[in-house]
Amino acid sequence: MSKFDTMDYIICAAVLCYGIYLTVQNVRLFLANQRVRKEYLKKHKDGYTMVNQYLPYMIFFLGFSVIGIIGIFVMEKNTKDELYVCFALALMAIICAGMALDSIVKRRAIVDDDGFVYEKAHYRFRSILSMDPMKSIIKNIDILTTERQHVVVSKKMGVYLHECFLEWKKRKKNKNK
Repeated sequence: MSKFDTMDYIICAAVLCYGIYLTVQNVRLFLANQRVRKEYLKKHKDGYTMVNQYLPYMIFFLGFSVIGIIGIFVMEKNTKDELYVCFALALMAIICAGMALDSIVKRRAIVDDDGFVYEKAHYRFRSILSMDPMKSIIKNIDILTTERQHVVVSKKMGVYLHECFLEWKKRKKNKNK
């Protein structure tokens, strides 16, 4: 075994650990989201709307995950380079499975008359200071709350939440008259 082989193994182990770390973080976020949603649904039996925009993204990531798994079993593993390709495919499968869970969390919400449940919390419309589009390649919406917390949602989700926010403001204004 040469020094280069040892270094290759160390790099592979480090990259694999990082991939597993990313996936574990996505699983934790998914479980926290499930817990918050379950608590909300237990308290509120009706009067809410489920917003689910995750299906194409989840299918995309799960598709890549399946391709990675199939590639591992189909590929020959005779040379060192082929083993590295199998390693890369395994890493891709692991990370894409985590990203599928992440896409579920980041592209669904429960919206009611007073606010919305997103990621790990329930946000009330009265605590929203602004909803501004972000200036980046990916057009997301940055929602700033009174606690100075930034909630970043997809553009499609942000447009829907903004419409609900404007309806809430309208109801509040009519109620005060």
